[in-house]
Amino acid sequence: MENTLDTTISPSSSGINAPAQYDILLLTYRINKALNAPASQPARAFVRRNLIRCMDTLFVSEPVVAVEWLDLKINLIKLIHAGAAEDSLQLYAVGGIATKHPAWSLLALMPADASQSTAMLIAAEFLLAVRLDRQMRPGPLELARVACMQTLDKDAFLRHEQKIKNYANRLVGDLRSYCSIEKRGLKSAELLFEARLTACLVARSRSLQHEDREGSGLARLTSIELQATIQSLHSGCLHHELKPAIQLAAFRVGLPWPLFLNIPFATARKPEVMVQFDVQAMEFLIDLAQVFHDRDKQEGQSFVPTSSVHRLRIPKEAGVVIQQAYYNNPNAERLSDLMDGSTEETAIPGIHEGAIRVTVARLIATAGASAVSAGVDSAVAAYLTLQFGLIGHSAHAYFNATSKEMLVAEQKWFTSLGLSHPVSVCPDHHVAVGASSTPTQEAIQSLYTWRVEQVHLAAPGRRCGLPRLLHFHDCFTRAVTLMVALCLGSRNESPMTIQADDPTSHLSTINYQHKLNGPSMGLSVLPCPELLKCQIELWFCHLERLMRRMEHIDPHNQLIGHIQRVLDRQSVPLLFLASDGYKPASSADIFSDLTDAKLRLSLDFSRHFFMNDPRRFGVTHEETEAWLRHHSRSRSSYLMTSMGIDSDWMSTMSAAIDATLGDMKIRPIVGLGRKK
Repeated sequence: MENTLDTTISPSSSGINAPAQYDILLLTYRINKALNAPASQPARAFVRRNLIRCMDTLFVSEPVVAVEWLDLKINLIKLIHAGAAEDSLQLYAVGGIATKHPAWSLLALMPADASQSTAMLIAAEFLLAVRLDRQMRPGPLELARVACMQTLDKDAFLRHEQKIKNYANRLVGDLRSYCSIEKRGLKSAELLFEARLTACLVARSRSLQHEDREGSGLARLTSIELQATIQSLHSGCLHHELKPAIQLAAFRVGLPWPLFLNIPFATARKPEVMVQFDVQAMEFLIDLAQVFHDRDKQEGQSFVPTSSVHRLRIPKEAGVVIQQAYYNNPNAERLSDLMDGSTEETAIPGIHEGAIRVTVARLIATAGASAVSAGVDSAVAAYLTLQFGLIGHSAHAYFNATSKEMLVAEQKWFTSLGLSHPVSVCPDHHVAVGASSTPTQEAIQSLYTWRVEQVHLAAPGRRCGLPRLLHFHDCFTRAVTLMVALCLGSRNESPMTIQADDPTSHLSTINYQHKLNGPSMGLSVLPCPELLKCQIELWFCHLERLMRRMEHIDPHNQLIGHIQRVLDRQSVPLLFLASDGYKPASSADIFSDLTDAKLRLSLDFSRHFFMNDPRRFGVTHEETEAWLRHHSRSRSSYLMTSMGIDSDWMSTMSAAIDATLGDMKIRPIVGLGRKK
């Protein structure tokens, strides 16, 4: 009988590698750990057969994953053939272990007609658990269990099936990111380290930590404890003590202590590793491509140049000590080698010995909150300290910051802690880190200029026919749609969700509704910048002139009724096209008649742009998130926990939008008539 749970092979003995390099005992250990196998292992053959069935479903749709994990499947089949035949009566023993061993129970009793998405969800979660050396998580298991019970009605089942598909797609994306062909040469321990590092940062990016934002919680140091701890470590660095220097560097980088100590030194032999420490430059280089693999990737002159490689400079005091220790240990491959391989986490001496000690873990957990307390924008602080929980998951799809901005924030943070400024950065490193979908000011200016030119070229004469008049109206509608998208941060909307009755009487705010979900069901009150006020007034003037001219040309045209409903401020689409019949305008209409592909941007380009540009006017990340309609426990005004006042962020954001568009020479566009 195979000994699976008492095997002497430990998870850390050889790490994890491509499945082809598993021996049979280590494979069995990994599988049973991922499944949290019970000691008796009832219905083991059923579990393994259903596991193979789920993997086959995943492999059909994901060939890259199939190549990476095919050997695991082959060895799993060998385990089934080597095992004794099992009676179906063993399935009755599974019911009593469902609570403590949900994965094992689910696979043993999995129905033959389980949906394809359910099988993919189970397979992806299992392979991730094997890759990251952990157990399968309860979230995806519960989704799969409900689907396999087949007790939902048709509508509920379809909704649940969509949840499973979304979850499975995310897990498959994570799994695919580990299948890097260029990294096949890495050792198993190095692959395991990178997998754990990626899992740590991905988990941070997908979990908004309110305690991190507020700097509270017992897992973090108080301001007094932090000040005393930094002073103690700084003093140790000045006395050339290695351990305080490494602890101070760990605080600055923000990674968990065991992961931080396993960071390798930068060498020419390992250019493809995910993270490394450049001793000469005294900076850590970390590639975030695997962490944010699901971001939109845009390249070209229309977008802000970005890099997935993030540079984290350490205080000069700590860098000098570590640098000297490295020169004294030429054979050292990673930071733990400088400390004789010790990765044990201990309390920091010299502070106080209370019930809650000052440990390295608590010190590292305080990094993000301390940067925010120093006046660093929370989004910049999230990337500065790798504490991605400071901002919501949605924000990572939009945020980026230039290395100059990161350097200024770094200096502000270090000064507040009494540390020396980071080592100066090379000019070649001035590239933004973060999302790559942010358009440049020049790209938006070019698009605006082209739109204005189209309006001028289509200008109708006083005695033109109806087709020419409606063609001009469509050109003007597309231009106004561009202005609305810029000022309101529109998403990919079809049609545009702004209604004729949304602007208030004085045009101070706009009731904007999109994506009917969340606590407010998508309804948001947004500020109306001065530029948009003028543009909306010009739009209504245009419609009045258009209606008068149409009444003269074709008084029975049905479009006149649509125009009248807009002028009466009824709940109908504010913007519409007319050349090919009445059609509410959509985001795609901004680019529908482009002749130059270089002018094309993403349909939510203004959201990407205004996530980052307003910081130069002092607009905080939280204020920008409120404008983007990102839900936040501490900012959303419809919650009791909100610490923000709508009028504050509205006036700030409105002024920033007007200032930015003014700098770009973007002005209101005139249609058939000017304001009265």
